Amino acid sequence: TVEPVLQPEEAAAFTETVLHASRLAQAEGRTALAHGWLLEAVAWVPESGDLRLRLAESFGARRAYSDAIAQYTAAFPLLPAQAAVITNAVVQVYQTWGQALLHQGHFGDAARLFRTALEMDSTNGALYFALGQAAWRQRALDPAVEAFEAALTYAPGLQPEVEPYLTKAHALQGGPQTAVIDFPPGARRIEVSVVIDGRLE
Repeated sequence: TVEPVLQPEEAAAFTETVLHASRLAQAEGRTALAHGWLLEAVAWVPESGDLRLRLAESFGARRAYSDAIAQYTAAFPLLPAQAAVITNAVVQVYQTWGQALLHQGHFGDAARLFRTALEMDSTNGALYFALGQAAWRQRALDPAVEAFEAALTYAPGLQPEVEPYLTKAHALQGGPQTAVIDFPPGARRIEVSVVIDGRLE
């Protein structure tokens, strides 16, 4: 196969045309068409950081998180002036991906993604809160408490959301004589299994 090659001036015009067309298609709700154009355009102009950024955003919107991160990573050296913007975008993808896994019950995988994001943004209180939730779901109490406390340090505004988790985690750390009952917010009844004299349930 022959690799597509464009002269610099052709590449610039081509890139601008595709970016403009993809914006219009996105605005009209033709997201699949816009995504296809971006995929093809990146094959023609792989050194275009702007195209890769737009493609990364498109992958993220399609929940293809790994592909989104790959495109952001490729765009990073091509757009050094936008390094901070790209880093923030990657952190957001990891956070969104982790939240999706958390809701699906993949707590360990979610925690790994949150930790990866925290390596890039170590003062993100929302990420620490998410990491705490993932650890809490695994009943890893010490890491959960550590993450929740970090969340309060970096994002004090999250206190109403973090405090109930932190209180329950501290209670569970109290030992075998302590019981914590989970129930959905807004629930009208709480059911608890009770065993009397070790035999009557």
